[in-house]
Amino acid sequence: MRVFPDQLPADQPRQKTLQLISEGLQELGQYAHGNGIGMLLESHGELTRSDLLIQIMQPAQSPNVGLIWDIVNMWVDAQEAPAEVYINLKPYIRHIHVKDVRIVKGTHQYVPIGAAEAPLREAITALKIGNFDGYYSFE
Repeated sequence: MRVFPDQLPADQPRQKTLQLISEGLQELGQYAHGNGIGMLLESHGELTRSDLLIQIMQPAQSPNVGLIWDIVNMWVDAQEAPAEVYINLKPYIRHIHVKDVRIVKGTHQYVPIGAAEAPLREAITALKIGNFDGYYSFE
């Protein structure tokens, strides 16, 4: 099951929000444990930085909780190199979202895979070298 974050509430301290998200994932993971499902948080919105995702995922870590790495979201928003992202988040990544994007005047224009700027080869190479054996989803 996919958990899809976006904007963090402005009226609550960021650390408190990250803690609540992590606790929610822990609870969902406990529920999922006996039901044969997994709970996956997608890197999206304000949660596209590795350091923030680690703060959420470390305390929530369980076999039933993981991360969907949206390569483009993290590259565009957090501007982190995919090889570095993979090293940092490897213990949590269970699923990969692959798409391509061109940035035009500050807006995202989604284009066919390989037709734009996203460093997909770097990300796929890191996944291959790291023996990733999860799923890929092309958007």
